[in-house]
Amino acid sequence: MINQQLPDYIKQQLQQGINGEQIKSSLLAIGWQTKDIDETFLQITNQNPATQVNSYISPNRTAENRKAKTRLILIVIGIVVLIIFTIGMYFVATGQQTVVAKFLNIGSFALEKQAYSNAKYGFQINAPKGWSMDESGKFETTVLFLSTQANKEGEKNSNAGISVVSKPSMGLILDAYANVVKKALPSKLQDYKLTDEKTLSVNGEKARIISGTFTQNALHLKILQLIVVKNDKAHVVSGVALESAWNQYKDLIESSLLTFKLK
Repeated sequence: MINQQLPDYIKQQLQQGINGEQIKSSLLAIGWQTKDIDETFLQITNQNPATQVNSYISPNRTAENRKAKTRLILIVIGIVVLIIFTIGMYFVATGQQTVVAKFLNIGSFALEKQAYSNAKYGFQINAPKGWSMDESGKFETTVLFLSTQANKEGEKNSNAGISVVSKPSMGLILDAYANVVKKALPSKLQDYKLTDEKTLSVNGEKARIISGTFTQNALHLKILQLIVVKNDKAHVVSGVALESAWNQYKDLIESSLLTFKLK
């Protein structure tokens, strides 16, 4: 039996002008079965099976399937890299480290005047003032900014951070790419809960903003992600901090993410 969520999603994507092949590829990537997808397309389009298949799968089905599989593998790799970064950024100390847990004062809520610029992927972003920058590719990020202040939850320490991960979009538009990321998060992050989602324009580019909470190594964390797709490149900008300290970093992280600009 097909969950009503599937036909509703397919109808929404078709109304937005996304072709059937892209819709099917996105659904396969997040775990839907081919049989359920084909049956739902049949119900929606009211076509016989042969016509329905031809309406959203190219004639050279074998070649197209190989391309789709390659594309989806790369997308999944990109998502996994993003999750690895999130986990790695919150490497936990053993309690021997001195922790600075005081709240930032209002004067510290500032961004660097000089924007970080990346020529390879064609973007710029203003990082929080005084945060360290790492372009070494650690956790396979394009760039990583970390707070020099640590916060404590129980006996464990954590630093807030902002990262940019830029990857080929593999032909997916913003909505399809963002939905793949969103649907993969609950299976990758423990106790992940989506708390908010919206679409808006950021420096002239359509962007999806997703926020949520999750746990990692007994730490309760909050993550805010800005997703932009343009010119066959997908950019995921993530800000993460302890949930208990989120109000301490909220304005700073949001302000930084909203400076993200494609050149």
